Amino acid sequence: MSLCCWSLLSAFFLLAVSGEMPKPRNVRMESVNLKHILKWDPPIPQPENMTYTAQYKLDLNSPSPFISTCLNIKRLECDFSLLSFFASYFVRVWAEVQNRTSGCVDIHFSPASQTIIGPPHVTVISRNGLLDVSLSGPIQEYEQQSLQERYGASWTYKVLYWRKDDRVPQVTEVVTTQTTETLSDLDPWTTYCLQVQAVVDEYNQTGHLSDEHCEKTTDDGKTPEWVIIILFLVSMAVTGGLVTASFFAILYIYKKTKYVFFPAFSLPPHLKEYLSKPFYNPPFLSLGKQEETDECCNTCIVVIEETETCGQDHAELSDNTAELLQSSQRHLSGEENLHEDKEYSLFHDLNNSSGNATGKEA
Repeated sequence: MSLCCWSLLSAFFLLAVSGEMPKPRNVRMESVNLKHILKWDPPIPQPENMTYTAQYKLDLNSPSPFISTCLNIKRLECDFSLLSFFASYFVRVWAEVQNRTSGCVDIHFSPASQTIIGPPHVTVISRNGLLDVSLSGPIQEYEQQSLQERYGASWTYKVLYWRKDDRVPQVTEVVTTQTTETLSDLDPWTTYCLQVQAVVDEYNQTGHLSDEHCEKTTDDGKTPEWVIIILFLVSMAVTGGLVTASFFAILYIYKKTKYVFFPAFSLPPHLKEYLSKPFYNPPFLSLGKQEETDECCNTCIVVIEETETCGQDHAELSDNTAELLQSSQRHLSGEENLHEDKEYSLFHDLNNSSGNATGKEA
């Protein structure tokens, strides 16, 4: 405690005697993803109302003057993100209070080789026993540009992956210049973890590792032989069942159609004969017309014959008519009860006609 007090008293004594301001302490450049922040600690002792000025130039031996980036500021940092990516600079800062200035503190800074490269953004997707890894960034905040574009062809990504369940993980490395990488030769249904970092060999730069990403693989995309055999047998059985069902369905429809439009049974011959005749020409009417025609013919014959033979012809005509009626009755036995009256009237009319003809001849 006494030593600290003596140090402070000594600093104040020197400041009072020499009038010289103490320099800022611990001057450093903190640069992450090309965002450059010059930081420092205040001098001891720190007078009130102390301000700071920070400047830069391309080369210390160059005749070009220093360019002020921060002028008479009270905070303990200054943003130098505007510095060019490929150049090298000398940066300085000093303190000032009441027109008195401290000495300058200079540091050398090269953005491309001294900035810290942060972790990239990683996305992992499991697919058919593979892991698709998508990579991007990091991004330069000042110009919103990817560091991969800044560093160009010298930029690579290093992918580190291992099986999660192993007691002693065996880390495998994959280096790629692309923003996508597919990890193959993986065990199916196994959880793998991975991390990615950027590497720039030209500037001897190695970026920070990304967060750990774990993803489980699925099958390897190859169907086992036993599954193929089972699927084949099932498909054959289904196909056979569908074919059989279709055959019987078609056969059933065919039989029903044939039964409706082409029946196997046939009508009896007498029924076919009966149905083949018009409904307005029943058998008994046809018979009556035929008998009338015969009767007219007989009547004509009776008119031509002489008087002596008329009695004999009349008897013969009566006999023939009776036989014809008896034959018709036997042929139409099924319709005898329905047409008996009409037949009897026909017979009576024929006899009357014969009697009249005989009376006329007499």
